[in-house]
Amino acid sequence: MTLETILLKTLLVDDHELIRLGVELKLKETGLFKLIHHASNGKDAVERSRNHEYDLIFMDIAMPMMDGIKATRLIYTLNKDIKILALSSISDKKYICEMVEAGAYGYLSKEADAEEISEAVTTVCNGQKYFSKRVAVYLLEDQPDVGANTRQQWPVIELAPREIDVLKLICQEFTTKEISAFLCVSNKTIEKYRERLLEKTGAKNLAGLVMFAVSRGIVTV
Repeated sequence: MTLETILLKTLLVDDHELIRLGVELKLKETGLFKLIHHASNGKDAVERSRNHEYDLIFMDIAMPMMDGIKATRLIYTLNKDIKILALSSISDKKYICEMVEAGAYGYLSKEADAEEISEAVTTVCNGQKYFSKRVAVYLLEDQPDVGANTRQQWPVIELAPREIDVLKLICQEFTTKEISAFLCVSNKTIEKYRERLLEKTGAKNLAGLVMFAVSRGIVTV
């Protein structure tokens, strides 16, 4: 499934109603969804997946009755075409890795804004993994030699000073609007810088840009 002009059907799984409602507002802000259902635990999510054809599921990890890891495994026995994206405040590497091993396409923080959610949805619907910038950096922690280990994966390029400024702000999780205000340029200009950085580095998304920046010592973890 590729994301072009398609409006998606999604299931939002979290045991806290207020969190579900807050995330739903962000999902609606992206303009990517025509149907948003809720589930309060993993067992409910599995049952709903039996009765509805969802394109994408946002899955919390720690929930009563059945956690998101087990629910993800069970859902993929029912339908391997569903894209499941972990949506959680848990930052334990063990749980993140278990979600990915269960089949999840990546990990998104509950604090993510509509802009990052839109990027994550576009990425996973095109069959690629997505990890939020915060989680990408977190996964690189306790790896002091990460630069030496990953440098060969990236092209040898030179970045202009302003490109480095934009990259550093991206790594600090500033939005396009915030970066444009900080640098006193338009949103469109920042979007062009971001596209140029993706093209130059070969990164597939903003999390990839963070990994590039870490590998080159532009930012540290």
